[in-house]
Amino acid sequence: MYIHFLKMKIKEYCGKASLHDTILHYKASVIDKCKVATEYNLPYDERVDLATRYTEPVIIQRSKGQTEKYYCDHVRPVDASSHLLSNDKNHSIRIDQLFSPDSDGNTPKTVILSGDSGSGKSFMLQKIMLDWASGELYSENFDVVFLLKCEELKCISEEMNLFGLLNWSCRSIYQINIRLISDQISQILHLTPEKVLILIDGIDEYVNHPPSHSMFLLTNSSDRAQPMDILRSLLKGIFLPESFLLVTTRSIAADALMNLFKGPLRFTEIMGFSERGVQEYFQKFFQDEQLFSKTYESLKANESLLTACSVPLLCWMVCFCLKKHLTDDDRVMRELKTTTSIYVLFVSTLLEHHGHSQSVLTMLRSLGQRAEEGMKKREGLFVEKSVTAAGLDPATSVFLCKDSLKRNNRQVPVFKFVHLSFQEFFTGLFYVLLDEKESWGKVRELLRSRSNPVPSVMMFLCGLLNEKASSSLFEMIKWTVPHTIKLKTDLLESVLTVRRQHGCELFALRCLYELQDEEFVRRALGDWVSMNLSKVSLRSTDCWVLLYCLQCCPHIRYLNLMYCDLTAEKLKILQPAFCMCETLRSVCLHGETLRFGLVSLLLSSFHSVGLKTLHLDLVSLNKSWASGIISLVQTCSSLQQLRLNISEPSGLNLHPLPVCQSCVHIGDSDQWVQVEPSVCTDEGGSEFRISTPAGRFECSRTRMRWVCAGDVTLQYRAVDGRFLRAELERLQRERIGPVIDVTMISGKLEEAHLPHYACLAESDLSVEDAVIGLGVKDEVAILESVQLTRFHAKIIQPSFWPTTVIKEKDIPVEQHLDLIIFMTNEDPLILHVYFFPLFDTFSKEKIKQEETANNPIVLEIDHHRSSMKIQMDTPHILEVSGASVLPEEGIIFLSNIHPNFFKIKPNVDEDVQMTVIRQQDEMFVWKTIIWKGKLDEKKKEMRDLMLR
Repeated sequence: MYIHFLKMKIKEYCGKASLHDTILHYKASVIDKCKVATEYNLPYDERVDLATRYTEPVIIQRSKGQTEKYYCDHVRPVDASSHLLSNDKNHSIRIDQLFSPDSDGNTPKTVILSGDSGSGKSFMLQKIMLDWASGELYSENFDVVFLLKCEELKCISEEMNLFGLLNWSCRSIYQINIRLISDQISQILHLTPEKVLILIDGIDEYVNHPPSHSMFLLTNSSDRAQPMDILRSLLKGIFLPESFLLVTTRSIAADALMNLFKGPLRFTEIMGFSERGVQEYFQKFFQDEQLFSKTYESLKANESLLTACSVPLLCWMVCFCLKKHLTDDDRVMRELKTTTSIYVLFVSTLLEHHGHSQSVLTMLRSLGQRAEEGMKKREGLFVEKSVTAAGLDPATSVFLCKDSLKRNNRQVPVFKFVHLSFQEFFTGLFYVLLDEKESWGKVRELLRSRSNPVPSVMMFLCGLLNEKASSSLFEMIKWTVPHTIKLKTDLLESVLTVRRQHGCELFALRCLYELQDEEFVRRALGDWVSMNLSKVSLRSTDCWVLLYCLQCCPHIRYLNLMYCDLTAEKLKILQPAFCMCETLRSVCLHGETLRFGLVSLLLSSFHSVGLKTLHLDLVSLNKSWASGIISLVQTCSSLQQLRLNISEPSGLNLHPLPVCQSCVHIGDSDQWVQVEPSVCTDEGGSEFRISTPAGRFECSRTRMRWVCAGDVTLQYRAVDGRFLRAELERLQRERIGPVIDVTMISGKLEEAHLPHYACLAESDLSVEDAVIGLGVKDEVAILESVQLTRFHAKIIQPSFWPTTVIKEKDIPVEQHLDLIIFMTNEDPLILHVYFFPLFDTFSKEKIKQEETANNPIVLEIDHHRSSMKIQMDTPHILEVSGASVLPEEGIIFLSNIHPNFFKIKPNVDEDVQMTVIRQQDEMFVWKTIIWKGKLDEKKKEMRDLMLR
């Protein structure tokens, strides 16, 4: 009805089309093109109504903290994260929320939608185009939506300007009869650029096909250039800075890519279907309720296959095969364990049910040859001449679909595989069908190229060497792989070499899983003592991979699963492996709120494995986790260290203050709501901003506290306290707290509690009278009375300027210290250990800046929070067994001599045990241990950075 209405409206106009008329016609053409879909471009498959078949996948918005961590580790300096939108944790987000403001009211200009191959990114863009044109989505936000497909842009050799490129997309992609001429596009972009949305599909092609002028940025949108050059200026916001972008990519791991986009940025990721989504898709696919129930019940009996169907492409392939094997669906379900087995069954099914004019073996070899050549040249679209040159008949090939591409003002027929992953599959199959020498030569060439498709091609190659998975296809073509054992051995050696050199743990595990050869996998993992998957977002499918490999390799001692997006369902998959690991010593987990039964099940898994170290990074500490942890501590006799970090501000103080046993008896109210401010980083350090309602709050970054009776907005930062030296000398006082500069944007505070680092345990009773607040306004010192608590100095009815806490010089006070440990070199191992006053965020940031300025490849080593108290004006030495330490004479922590840190060079490859000793009386002050496993992780991480 809607498209009919649009066409009728257009007919009402006569003569030259108006802008409004043109957009109406454009919308009608978009609907006509997008309303039906041949799923995944299968040439002869039935055309289905997109709206009735489309199933919404789960989309996750990445937290700002996780994205900042990614930026720091892989992309660019952390100050770039000021372009990131604020959100406290990962959470699901709908399509209609992609351009919604964040908690601070900022609206993203660029939304990055990443996802694995087959996750449905392109399908989603088609649905967005359809819903916008139909008036169901973004109609109030955007007057016009354009779609640019990078796969096609890179094939265009002619030069054009921005308006010509957008006009080309309208006419080429939708092959519409109207002329959305450049003048009208120019009018839209100039009058209301903020009402323009540009969808860019497959931006990872930008890395594979960079602009022709690598250092040249276009600044005038009327200038003619190659499409990829125009695209770069569009992404950076040089063209159309007020417009909005939605960009899809296979991966966010390309450094060059992440530096392209204008901000503010929102990072999202398609996680695939939920279990309910899989059920919904099956129901829509089979339509008949009885048929749906039969097939879906069979699917649920195969848990790993049910998980695999969370990938939309695999879900469609499984449904397609079941539809063709209705009388034998139970056998089909049993045989499908790996990704490769699904592709093999799909290809075999197509070959069984459709005739072909040439032998199957000849056709598969030709497809493989065409696929491999495309991989080498990074091509996904092929002209007809290149297809026929490979010995293929484009008209009868069931694996190639026909499309068209506008070149030099005419439509040129082009062909592509039904999905990019099939090009990768047929490349792997091509290598298996070659003789041993040529096959191995191709594999080595592929590994040397280190191009993006390597992981998928290698995974398929391993899967095709799984005789059980590939049997249906190889029996059809009467083919055996005579060199299977040799190829397996050579291939796995290469995969494991890539793992050692580049840290591609998950890639290696996926390849091993595809093999499904327990004895071979056990040998391959024979020398592995650790698995570090930290910061790798694990899908449910990856958890089945990890479970299989852990079951084949029960001697793993260290397992790091920090920041892996583990959910209750994923941990349930992994739980059997924890029970089987014979020598597990350390587990790092980042968990969310789980049901009590699952928490108990998970933690009880560690009782029988001799676990010594457990690191838990929890979103919130609820009763389930608390009960489970207490039970584990009471019953797991081997447990020596439990590290617990709780990250969610849920109305409680979830970042507890350090435990100093000397002053633990001193009262300090803990009834504070801990809040996370927004952060902006510049050359002067970090500046924080936050708005709160009435209440009692503590900043998790600076530990400053405040009490307010109504809504307030604060802006604050820790500043360099050296400007107070002269004033402190005149007053004969010294600082015992950071200098914090606060600006009240709105509202009023009843109380401010500034942090201090004095330990009040053994201080003179008169210390409270000797401590005051010092502020500076217009170069005039202002003294204020304060009330001391254990870690804070309270100021009533505060007025703000740069303020700190000071004491009289003659009254001795020990001070709480924190520390930072850096690895500056991995071979030989060199560590730098800095001690600085607790809560002194300015000193902490300055230390980090100086270290990274001297050595860009430096890594901070996590450690438990220090609880030491030290006399700042007397030397202390650092003793490390089996290591040389400089300076040997020790350090006075108040000294301004730089570098004021300990340099450690261990002489043995083992745990690093550090002890701080006061020099004058050789009194032990504090000690800690950096475990060898942690050092090994950091060494590997440093090698990876150096390779980049």
